[in-house]
Amino acid sequence: MTIRWKDAIIRLIANGATLFIEESHRGKSVEPYESIKKLDLTYPIYPDHDDEYLKECLENLGDKGGDIE
Repeated sequence: MTIRWKDAIIRLIANGATLFIEESHRGKSVEPYESIKKLDLTYPIYPDHDDEYLKECLENLGDKGGDIE
């Protein structure tokens, strides 16, 4: 199985997904946030998400039949 991110996002939006578009979105059963404080992004977002972590994640995904291009 190959995941093509652009195609996946287009499918989600076409099927009504709003979490990529509306930052206040919280799901279908919870009211949207009234306001959201923007934070500066860091890279990586989580300190433990380094190159070794990415390698482990990709290996795990591959073991499950997934392949990210």
